[in-house]
Amino acid sequence: MTTYTIIESNSGLVWGTAIADTITDACRIVDESIGAHGCTYEEGGRSVIGSGQDHYIVYANNTDFDFMAEDYEAVSALPIVGYVVRSCDAL
Repeated sequence: MTTYTIIESNSGLVWGTAIADTITDACRIVDESIGAHGCTYEEGGRSVIGSGQDHYIVYANNTDFDFMAEDYEAVSALPIVGYVVRSCDAL
């Protein structure tokens, strides 16, 4: 299992941190922790940036720091491990 920290691309806010097997599982765990259930997740490439699709930027987090929503600069210094497109028709 790996620790991932997620930035929501539209707002630039740190959405949360999760320990998971995959980056899509990490996104689901973070969303469900804030009450967003029933979303689907698909790994995407860097081309998703600026596409208008709802997506997350996922970072490998090997720190013990508890990032807050506004810690964009600190999190963006971590290594990017992928991009995840999110679809939440039920929201």
